[in-house]
Amino acid sequence: MKRSMDRTSETIQTLFQPYKGILAADERPSSMDKRLASYGIPEGQAMRARCREILFTTPNLERTISGIILAENTFKDHETGGVRTKDFLHSIDVTVGVKVDGGLESYRGSDTFSVTKGLDDLADRCKYYAQEGVQFLKWRSVIPVTDVPDDFLQTISKDIATYACAALASDLVPVIEPEVLLKGEHTMEETRAVLTKVITAVLGALQDQSCDPKSCVLKTSFASAGLSAKEKPPVDTVAERTLETLNSAGAEQFAGIVFLSGGLPSEDAIAYIQRVRALGEQPDTPYSCSVPITFSYARALQESMLSAWQGREENVLAAQVAFTQTLQHAVKKYKGSEEAPLGGDGKNV
Repeated sequence: MKRSMDRTSETIQTLFQPYKGILAADERPSSMDKRLASYGIPEGQAMRARCREILFTTPNLERTISGIILAENTFKDHETGGVRTKDFLHSIDVTVGVKVDGGLESYRGSDTFSVTKGLDDLADRCKYYAQEGVQFLKWRSVIPVTDVPDDFLQTISKDIATYACAALASDLVPVIEPEVLLKGEHTMEETRAVLTKVITAVLGALQDQSCDPKSCVLKTSFASAGLSAKEKPPVDTVAERTLETLNSAGAEQFAGIVFLSGGLPSEDAIAYIQRVRALGEQPDTPYSCSVPITFSYARALQESMLSAWQGREENVLAAQVAFTQTLQHAVKKYKGSEEAPLGGDGKNV
């Protein structure tokens, strides 16, 4: 057990290095094709692979990115710089993680609630990834902001805990992502209520299976209003309510907290994490957080890169410069309104 604790503790410490975040590059092919198409980039395996290669070979990536989450097919099949991607990332001191859930399926025929597939052979896959040099895993569940039935919440929380136990049994750090969906017109307070309920349920399920949350990382949504809400709260308000919610729900029991962008525009996702990190590190306030905080974004980090690239080889350098600028802004801490955070285009947001 001591060997396991040493390994997982080292991985957690590596992931939460100061002024670094985690790049989520675990999109399914259909999702990535849709994103490429929105920028006028041709769909297909070749362009998906080229997009990832541009991201991963960005000069000095390791200065702002501590870890990268890969999809299972990317981990097994993708190459970067002529070698397996996981070996390339290890060569630049970036920690490798894999998303191991099997996607979503309807919960008891519901059109509103979905459960996550992938537990059946998870133990064997965990052993394989540990042997292949993977250091952490990710499992995503989704929860809409609505009246969440207790039986549904218990089901997904139990599955999350089962996943976490399987990961830790192979000395892999489990990143737990019970994503409270921001799609919709709901208010910030409605998001907070569901977020509190979800984190409390997950912690209870971990306790039921004797799984120590201090060996797990929580990946969570911000406590913001829905993406289509009529009123958009200020950055400071979102940051404050997010930290209040996490603290009251017991999120400090986890080893660390990473935030997902959840469809937020890049400038919002970056402004929120800048402010949350700055507030969380202030001692003796209602917003103080005793565990490390960072981001684990996909779309929010890639928007400026895709806009600059447009699928053209002559634009690769400009795309990597844009990606680097976005990363540099994302790792900053926004300490007050007089220091307005910068978006990926270098302009004040």
